[in-house]
Amino acid sequence: SKREPFPAFLLYNREMLRKPLHRFFGLFLLGLTIHLIARRGLEGDTHVMLDNVQGALACVREGQWSNCSEAGQFGLFQFLPAFLLTALGLSKSAVMHVLAYLSFSGFFLSLYLMYRGLRVRSRSVAILGLFVLLSGYDLWYANSSFAEMGSAFFILALAFVLVVPFPAGKKILLSSLLLFVSALTKETALPFLWVIVGLGLWVGKHSMREKGLLLLCATLSSVLAIAAIVGFNYFRFGKPYNLLYLDPAFIVPTLSLQVSLFFGLWFSPSGGVAFFWPSFFLLFPVTLWLIRRNSRNFRNCLKNGIVLAGIGALLALLSFGFARWWSPFGWAAWGPRLLLPWLPVSAFLLLFTYADEFQAGLARLGQNAGRFWIAGTLIVAASFPQFAILTNRPMIAKVIEGHAAVCADIHENIGIYYDCLLAAVWPKRWGILELYRIWPRPELFITSLLYSAFLLLMLQALRTTRES
Repeated sequence: SKREPFPAFLLYNREMLRKPLHRFFGLFLLGLTIHLIARRGLEGDTHVMLDNVQGALACVREGQWSNCSEAGQFGLFQFLPAFLLTALGLSKSAVMHVLAYLSFSGFFLSLYLMYRGLRVRSRSVAILGLFVLLSGYDLWYANSSFAEMGSAFFILALAFVLVVPFPAGKKILLSSLLLFVSALTKETALPFLWVIVGLGLWVGKHSMREKGLLLLCATLSSVLAIAAIVGFNYFRFGKPYNLLYLDPAFIVPTLSLQVSLFFGLWFSPSGGVAFFWPSFFLLFPVTLWLIRRNSRNFRNCLKNGIVLAGIGALLALLSFGFARWWSPFGWAAWGPRLLLPWLPVSAFLLLFTYADEFQAGLARLGQNAGRFWIAGTLIVAASFPQFAILTNRPMIAKVIEGHAAVCADIHENIGIYYDCLLAAVWPKRWGILELYRIWPRPELFITSLLYSAFLLLMLQALRTTRES
């Protein structure tokens, strides 16, 4: 069959514009693009980082190459391009807008990689992958100057290059470059990126020689990334590590608090994955059920479940690490911001690895229209707040109850701070339900319903698609 480089309903051509469904898809995505460009989220952290960039520039101009505390604590991923743009003379406002546009670009490039990679295995699973990406809290970060959406793209691109067929030379070069850039997203990212590399080598088809070269080049990229991070820390702190991130005051003091925050990252109505990205969350129980259904025996089930177990362990370790941090959700953020970069790649690897099982499961589900539409409508309804928040940014404060932003300074009173944080993570009143009350605001009502209709039409495309 003719290879599709991009999903048919995302292409703009004369033939497709004759079809009403494709016209709706195209117009809606055009509207979403305009909205994301027009409503850029310029975050407080970005303001602080750009002040740090000015401090770093001052140190460089004065010849101070160590102990430049004015350079702050943020990582190289956004700091380096911001530094270069500022050095070229761009204003603070212009640099902030560039960073927001990079998030926007990362979101749409992630859509492309998700479809392009999964289309290698199955058309219906590729549409399912798009549905997952378009129904989660990643939408909010698509027009934010936070770094997480850009980070998510590079980590997803790393897995894409490793599992999708490429010429060996190009695969080695691209994976090495992507691993290096991804390692700069967070100073703690590298060990978890190696889990992605391991899973990519397991899932992708590579000769032993190619695997050896990939591992060698990945090791060299890791060494270069560590050198860059250590050098940057020496410039800022005069030490090879980030002094601010190692402050004992920022480590959650008790195991019970850490456990509560761990489960909060996944099940809190103020920011847990289950509430803020239900379509992604459901991938795990569905994958487990499909593996058990299609495995001949327990041993076969264990073998088939290696990738699921690897991704589960990756996300569990990340969640435990964030739960030990004083602000596990990423300060006053929409959903678990710090966890976001690892979720699109997890969805991609699950859907790619178990594409045959998902394709068969979707075909069975699609045969029963009642069950299909009940399940699909419930998922869209559960995802509704992610569309409503796009045109109602002030609602964030009500939904998250502040997370950490309204709590006492951690240095002033640790006990009050964590009592406040737990009250925000496990609230008596679920602020997210406020986003279902959209009828008083016509623009919110119309855009939210249009987005819901868009996802329901995607489900219709998913149900009626035929594999080539």
